[in-house]
Amino acid sequence: MKKIVSFLLTAAMAVSGMVGTAQAVSAAGEQDVPVAAQTEGSLVSAQSGEAPVSAQVQEDTQSAQEDYPKINLLENREDSVKIGYTKYPGAVKYRVFIKSGNSWKGLGNSTCLSYIHKVSANNSTFVYTVRAIGKDGNFISSFNKQGYTHKFVITPSITKIENIDGGSKLTWPAKSGVNYRVFYRDSNKTWRKLAKLTTNSYVHKNLNNGAKWTYTIRYENSKGEFVSPYNSNGWTNTYVAPPVITSLTRSGNTFVLKWNNNSYAERYRVYRKQGSDSWVTMGDTTSNSYTDKKMVSGVKFTYMVRALNAAATKYTSALSKTRWKICVMGNMSEQTRKLREGLIDFLGKQVGNNNRKYIDHVNKYGHFGLGYGTQWCAVFGWGAMDMYSRTQSNVTNQIPPRWHVSEIANEARKLGGWYNTFSSNYEAKPGDIFMTSFYKYPYEDGRTHVGYIEYVDKDKNGKVTYIHTVEGNFNWEVGDNSKTVVGRSCWKDRLEKDHGAMVTDYLDISKILKVK
Repeated sequence: MKKIVSFLLTAAMAVSGMVGTAQAVSAAGEQDVPVAAQTEGSLVSAQSGEAPVSAQVQEDTQSAQEDYPKINLLENREDSVKIGYTKYPGAVKYRVFIKSGNSWKGLGNSTCLSYIHKVSANNSTFVYTVRAIGKDGNFISSFNKQGYTHKFVITPSITKIENIDGGSKLTWPAKSGVNYRVFYRDSNKTWRKLAKLTTNSYVHKNLNNGAKWTYTIRYENSKGEFVSPYNSNGWTNTYVAPPVITSLTRSGNTFVLKWNNNSYAERYRVYRKQGSDSWVTMGDTTSNSYTDKKMVSGVKFTYMVRALNAAATKYTSALSKTRWKICVMGNMSEQTRKLREGLIDFLGKQVGNNNRKYIDHVNKYGHFGLGYGTQWCAVFGWGAMDMYSRTQSNVTNQIPPRWHVSEIANEARKLGGWYNTFSSNYEAKPGDIFMTSFYKYPYEDGRTHVGYIEYVDKDKNGKVTYIHTVEGNFNWEVGDNSKTVVGRSCWKDRLEKDHGAMVTDYLDISKILKVK
């Protein structure tokens, strides 16, 4: 009777040939998941997070009573599915079948309890079953007629590792219906859990400069079971900390930029932004300094640095924090240049202050008795330059205490430092005072305003287009002047209304502040 059953089953399962993409391997030659995934013969669970492991196929009670090898493992790999099954008494080898339509086709034979099905199509669903073969080459078992359904999912890949400030950002293609588990390899070459995520990126934070890390990734389902293989080699990255700009100094008509030396950085790229323009690449260097000779007077230059590999094909660090400096040069003496640079630096440190220190200063030297509700743009206009002059042993403010815009303008006129924007070609420079009005002739009617020029923007022909300013009583339309602060703003150079007014006057600060 046993021979008859064997004959009938053999006829039912007969195939003309094996599927060409199959590969049978022996137990000894099999490359399994990392050794770290096993402890004393038993697999570590997916929930433990120690290492990627295979998901087990659970046989229902009814099927377990059938007379055939049971498939107990279906594991996705980089380009294949590993099929595991139980041992059958008397079997010398096993034939694995795949369902094609309504019939079964043989994949191949294996003498061990696993079989590798090579797969090229991602997201493909297969149905497998297994039969045992005896010494005489005949089938000696039945088979699971429903088969075991499995979906092949290609191994997830980390497609980008980018060093950012303080860590490395890992990115991989997004996939719906799965979670992601990221692993790192420790010094013992054991894969350790790093993070479990629902998004397709991860930032590994708080890394030390020069630290080398190897990562891999695997898909999980909602139950925490792995549903994909992983790259056993992983992706290795060395964290390179972003450069830190240490100084930006002037040398003649050039700027010299320096940053910290990093032995893990093979090359550096320097970026510069002129005024409000876009960032441009200035050049690459293997040293930790760069000399910029392409200067434009009056303009603010901002710099950043980033590390590259030796071939300049890949960024190896994040961008440095910015460092900026205003270029003060042109037809002026070295004394005047230093005066303007010093005043600009002093003004920048005033940003965010309220009006009290400036009103107190003007009251102290002018005896005006002004209250804190005073319109104080002119108070700042006189007070700031007078306060700066008193910090310098060789600088004197030649304008006596004033707290009206028109009074400051009249005093500057006496000193030969007043220029009307409608009747002169004076070029605004960093450190100069500017004045605005609603009207062309501000002292006849209309509200006036005053502040300092921090730097300018210029077009490709070198013409000033905008002035960037530091102003007291910033946002001067606010009703309560005691609540306004020193702030930064930007105005069109001249002849056009901006903020409801237009720039009408420039005061040459080098005529007002006298250098001894």
